[in-house]
Amino acid sequence: MCVSISRYISLIVLVIFLLVDKAQFSVPHYGPSNQPEAYLNGSYIRLLTTISLKKQTGISFRTCVGGNLFSQQQKDEMFELIVKKDSILFFAKISGKMFEERMPGNYTNNKWHTVYLQYTVGNLTMTVDDQTKLIANSSYNHEVLTSPGLYNEGAAVLLIGKQFNGCIQEGPSIVFDKNIISFSQNVIFGPCPLTDDSCE
Repeated sequence: MCVSISRYISLIVLVIFLLVDKAQFSVPHYGPSNQPEAYLNGSYIRLLTTISLKKQTGISFRTCVGGNLFSQQQKDEMFELIVKKDSILFFAKISGKMFEERMPGNYTNNKWHTVYLQYTVGNLTMTVDDQTKLIANSSYNHEVLTSPGLYNEGAAVLLIGKQFNGCIQEGPSIVFDKNIISFSQNVIFGPCPLTDDSCE
């Protein structure tokens, strides 16, 4: 009897292992896509996926003007990354409270720049090219890390390039896979058409 119970338990453990293993591989993984670069001229891309500030997010861009690289909103709570003439701005609105962190620099110079949002060891940081800035941790802007509205991934709307003029390359958490593009308006996928003298 002891042997049959042992076999029964082993069988249950095996079935559970196989179900968990299958579930891990059934989660869709996107990226890189076959259209990793897009030119936007005030247009935007709406993705079916969302961004978690507790996972790495990266994007590269080239612009003379700037605009929103991305924005994600769920009801009244939102965060966005904006290229300004003199900085890159991380902006969040949580329960009516505004949070802003800026990375100073000239990012509208028609050169490629890469920006990452990364959560490591309790710190959310923004890295642009080779500069890093703290956005939030348990004692600084902690609401950015704990707001349920920012982490309700299924209900949020993610827009790429809203009012942005320039080129964007996909990166971690932001992929231009055709299967996850809900809508794109006046977006040209392909190599960046900006020339070296586009800003003149």
